[in-house]
This record gives sequence, C-alpha cells and structure tokens, in this order.
Amino acid sequence: MKKIFFWTILVILWLCPASWAGVKFETLSVNTAIGISSTLITPTAGDAEYKREPVAALIGPVETDQIRFRTDGTDPTSSVGHLLQVGQTYVMTNGWQVRNFKAIKVTNTASVPVTVLYGPKQ
Repeated sequence: MKKIFFWTILVILWLCPASWAGVKFETLSVNTAIGISSTLITPTAGDAEYKREPVAALIGPVETDQIRFRTDGTDPTSSVGHLLQVGQTYVMTNGWQVRNFKAIKVTNTASVPVTVLYGPKQ
C-alpha cells in the first residue's frame, strides 16, 4: 500500500506544472454529499496559496468505509457515482475536477484525506 501511495504522489508531481506552489490538506467526514472545503478551493488573502488556483488533488486513501464520488458538480448518491473502496485513492489532474468534486458515503460515514496542490491562476 505504501508503494501505491508513493507512486501516486510521484505521478501528481509529474503531471502538475513545474510552477505549482502550495499544498493544503483536510480530512473530509463523508456522510451526506460533500465537496472539498471552499477554503481549499478559494484560498483567502494571507494564505501562501492566495492568488493561486487548485491544479490537482489526491483523494484518499479512503478510510473506514466506501464512498461514491462525481467530478461534474452533481451530487452523487449511495448507488450512483464512481465507487472508491477502503484503501483506494483517486488523483484529479485539473482544477475543474477539484472544484466540482463531491462525495457521499455508501453505508457508514467515511473519513477521506484530501491534499490539494496549487498553481498560478490562468
């Protein structure tokens, strides 16, 4: 599992532009449909990521229970959306996916770590 996590991070860094600057982290408690916190999507003045925008994100590895997610801005349901099992990760490689990510639990509340990388605003 550690090898998969290492290679996932390596792929994120390789796919992101060399000018990425800034990383933020949060843990989502996934119960009802939820997205990445607005403070991670739109950093505020004073944050190192201010005047930057999300360019990639690592979701997971999922902890405690399965989740379903969508990256089109529509709320997933417990039966509709991409399924992530406990221990799996998902890499988003563009800001549009990061801004529109939403997840929901399948049966029980799940804990999901999220790491967002930032780059220059286009």
